[in-house]
Amino acid sequence: MKEFYNWAVLGPGRIANKLADSLKILPQAKLYAVGSRALERAQEFADRHGFEKAYGSYDELMNDPEIDIIYISTPHIGHAKYAIECLKHKKAVLCEKPFAMNSGLVKEMIAAAKENNQFLMEALWTRFLPHIDKISQLITEGKIGEIKIVEADFGFIGNPDPTWRVFNPALGGGSLLDVGIYPLFLILHLLGTPDKISSFAQLSEHKIDEACTAIFKYEKAIATMHSSIITKTKTEANIFGSEGRLRLLGRFFNPTDIVYYDNEENSEKIHIPFEGNGFNYQAQEVMSCLDKGLKESPKWPLQSSLALSETMDKIIEQCGMVYPD
Repeated sequence: MKEFYNWAVLGPGRIANKLADSLKILPQAKLYAVGSRALERAQEFADRHGFEKAYGSYDELMNDPEIDIIYISTPHIGHAKYAIECLKHKKAVLCEKPFAMNSGLVKEMIAAAKENNQFLMEALWTRFLPHIDKISQLITEGKIGEIKIVEADFGFIGNPDPTWRVFNPALGGGSLLDVGIYPLFLILHLLGTPDKISSFAQLSEHKIDEACTAIFKYEKAIATMHSSIITKTKTEANIFGSEGRLRLLGRFFNPTDIVYYDNEENSEKIHIPFEGNGFNYQAQEVMSCLDKGLKESPKWPLQSSLALSETMDKIIEQCGMVYPD
């Protein structure tokens, strides 16, 4: 077990602040370096969080031999490119979701990790939260019987400025890639790859989805997901089984509690304790895997990231969304 790992942030955007804050409560994590295309921005982020070094280019960051793990939090469009470059520089990589713009790029990332014998994991932080493990435990124990229906949504009202990331196709905008990935993850995590997908979207003038709905058909179950960047939704999830249901309370992708209902609608609230802001669980997973000499996470293996990306590809194709290249 290594005493500490030198962490670096490539792309100090909004979400990187959450990862940086989470590292501060992990004894094995050392806030070491930040890289941005503007030195001033990197230095400001480093000063705010206590990183030792700031670099004004991504190349400088990747060439620092003291870095153990690089967290990539650029806009979606750059995830695959920078992950592959970091892997070539022999760095372990934690890359923000979505892993890449399409499954072909995800395959290239996985190949690069194997070729360079490096650790790679998608930063789908929800997978590592305690309430997700608790759901799996309850289902395995037969608490709700056999899963029959899963419903999940995530919608918010975004800044309509077409140059803003979420509405900009050149930066990988749209509701599916930005927030729909969370309900989609939950469905695939619980039920696996569907037999059939039917999806629909409200497209912007730039051909990215402002709202998206997908229906998934399984042999013995169905599931639906909704995502939106033009309307606020409950952002809840419900898992209906033959013997009851589990309700994940609002902002289900965050640390949250669970309510169990039996078939008579008697309810029991299940409190799930957690630490930090929740991003610490995925960071700890990376370091635990490295301590064990693993190149991917058993909890969120690369094949799961690929399956998630392939499913999004199908939805994008069915809905007619358009992205550059």
